[in-house]
Amino acid sequence: MRRAGVPAKSEEKYPKFCLTAGANPTRVKEVLEIYQNDEESGEISRVSACIEGEFYGRLTREEETVEFIKRMHYKKIGIASCVICSLQSRQRK
Repeated sequence: MRRAGVPAKSEEKYPKFCLTAGANPTRVKEVLEIYQNDEESGEISRVSACIEGEFYGRLTREEETVEFIKRMHYKKIGIASCVICSLQSRQRK
């Protein structure tokens, strides 16, 4: 695991298509400080981004959630669902 407070190489530059590049620099700095100094928030952010990058458009929301749970090594979770997710689940059966 990466040491808290030390940015990973991938966090130093934004790709051209990234909306963060045009965001308020003060707000971006605040958020990056949270990700870098709060180990859990940083890990959640990185794992979520990796899953989105690997599986975007190929997995359902539910499948992405299961992948996130596995990568975070969570043993017990609670899930609140919305009508849209329920409808998507029914359509896949």
